[in-house]
Amino acid sequence: MSMSSYTPLTPDRIDQLLIDSISDYSIAMLDTQGRVLRWNTGAEQLKGYTREEMLGKHYARIFTPEDRAAGAPERALEAARRSGHYVTEGWRVRKDGRRIRVIASMDQVLMDGELVGFTKVACDVSFRQSEVETLAELGRRLGAAVSQMRRPVTVFDASERLLLANDAFCQTFSLSEWALWPGMHVRDLLGELGRQLNHADDPDWVERIYRAHRELIAAARAQGDTIERAIDLGAGRRIARTVLPDGSWISMYEGVAEQKRMEAHMEYMLRHDVLTGLPNRLAHAERLEREMSRAQEQGTGLAVIIIDIDRFQEINDLHGHSVGDRLLTVYAERLAGGDGEARGAARIGADEFAVTCRYAGEEALQCELDRLREIFARPIRMLEMELAPRVSIGLACAPEHGATPDQLFNNAELAMRRAKEPGAPLLCRFDPQMDEASRARRALARDLREAIRRGQIDLAFQVQACVQSGVAVGFEALARWTHPVLGRIPPGDFVALAEGTGEIDRLGELVLRRACCQAALWPGRQRVAVNLSPLQFASGRLPALVSEVLRDSGLPAARLELEITESALIEERRAAIAQMEAISRMGITFVLDDFGKGFSSFGTLRSFVFGKLKIDRSFIAGVGESAPARAVLRAMVALGHSLGLNVLAEGVETESELAVIRAEGCDEMQGYLIGRPVLPGAPGAPDNIS
Repeated sequence: MSMSSYTPLTPDRIDQLLIDSISDYSIAMLDTQGRVLRWNTGAEQLKGYTREEMLGKHYARIFTPEDRAAGAPERALEAARRSGHYVTEGWRVRKDGRRIRVIASMDQVLMDGELVGFTKVACDVSFRQSEVETLAELGRRLGAAVSQMRRPVTVFDASERLLLANDAFCQTFSLSEWALWPGMHVRDLLGELGRQLNHADDPDWVERIYRAHRELIAAARAQGDTIERAIDLGAGRRIARTVLPDGSWISMYEGVAEQKRMEAHMEYMLRHDVLTGLPNRLAHAERLEREMSRAQEQGTGLAVIIIDIDRFQEINDLHGHSVGDRLLTVYAERLAGGDGEARGAARIGADEFAVTCRYAGEEALQCELDRLREIFARPIRMLEMELAPRVSIGLACAPEHGATPDQLFNNAELAMRRAKEPGAPLLCRFDPQMDEASRARRALARDLREAIRRGQIDLAFQVQACVQSGVAVGFEALARWTHPVLGRIPPGDFVALAEGTGEIDRLGELVLRRACCQAALWPGRQRVAVNLSPLQFASGRLPALVSEVLRDSGLPAARLELEITESALIEERRAAIAQMEAISRMGITFVLDDFGKGFSSFGTLRSFVFGKLKIDRSFIAGVGESAPARAVLRAMVALGHSLGLNVLAEGVETESELAVIRAEGCDEMQGYLIGRPVLPGAPGAPDNIS
């Protein structure tokens, strides 16, 4: 059957859809390590992260930094692992940075007595008058949910009296409404079940089941803990009973065949991606371990190939998540080729696939690599457009690139990351130097973290001047880092390193504070421009930080400019819009940096609040000798002015370039012709200009 064929709405599939559609409560399924396997609509609404953003990620992502540092996520997992059930209340952090108060419970998912994961249910109590009201409402809703469940359920109190029996219970055992009543003793209910299950000729049946039930209650009270166990009723039926420490319990009634089918479905869900149907990261890791053993036994080669779709987030932002989902589904169908399990294809991340295959000789491996290249090179047509995003492919082969499954997989990821670097080929085969480079990068990241902590990041300032008068009107603050051993590290390298290691917020705050404090002391009162990283929008606290820095430094808001690139806005579009508007209301100017390099420039200018645009240096270089280049520059300046924006030409290095930008009406300029970046105190630095 092809992956695109119709999936019938089985009872379990309906249950799955019902859970996914619940919006009042956040429901997630975690694996034993805390990674997210399922993420329903309620979780998306409560936490702000989409299903695609959370699948495969550790659930600690939603905890506060303080709780993560204190090990709260790990303690919750351990408590649920030890006792089977864990309830807590605390603060969590949404994707937009807002903190919410939640009550959350975590329960074990067992299969044949073995722990395979956890279910996690949470609700927002930020605006509830009291926890009691919240729990009461939760109880009412859970009661309503139980009554609507298709699986037979009964609930008893500690005195063995019936509290609730849902409609499915009555229908399954052909019991009329008058046969059951609130307060009915469990012995009486067992008698009714015995008659319906044809045990009337077995006078000891009720007593046997009742004794088994009493043993469970005694064990739960003795352990002071919840116990889950099945009791066989005969006739192909059994009770899955959960006994609480106080002696109350919940019973779910199921057929043995139904239970086996449910367990098989659960097993499938734990190891397969919901969107594409491919095996997931867990299943891929298990397959890799098996395939490595077989390759060693049979003397064949083993390849792990990881494929990452470049700039996939842009596709979601520009065209919508439905287009992104369709793209992933088509690629999955092509990878599977009718049998994803046999081909070793898996979806291991939001925009990542993996293929594991054994091969006999280099020629066979090249055939598989050619197949993968063709799969991702062939355009996908949808909504009257064709999409063929670039992909980055990493390859690692056993035994030369790894003696263990983890080594092989990690080295394939290193090769994939190398393929993502500018100028790299689409496919990179692992090289031991990559591992050395990775270790060096980790060491450099540690040094950068320490340099930020110690405030050992310097600022250089490059002048920005009025084109017509040549008067300095502002300076751009540029971060500089001199490593004690390696010397000066290029800004592009250490900024990217800070972004990749989670240090960009601290680096950005350090640069912003230092730039504003120094600018407040300049005798000439020029503006200061500070660059922003897209990741600084992710926390949601940028407006508060900017306000605090202005207050602490005494710098007037009108003298601060914040520069941001088009690519940054595409990556964090939703998070950026509201924060930029809040910051603009303070009187701060936003500058669109590198204008013209991105394909969405005009849409970007319409959607965001800007006061200035910087024309990228690539449009200025040689403009004095090229009529087409001058025409493009003229159009850019006209566009900026038509929107009421100042226009700054970046990278002006010659007198002929200056003459052209002056003739075409650029307002401001920046470049080596008028000044290189200089440290404070040096000639031409802002603290030396009146």
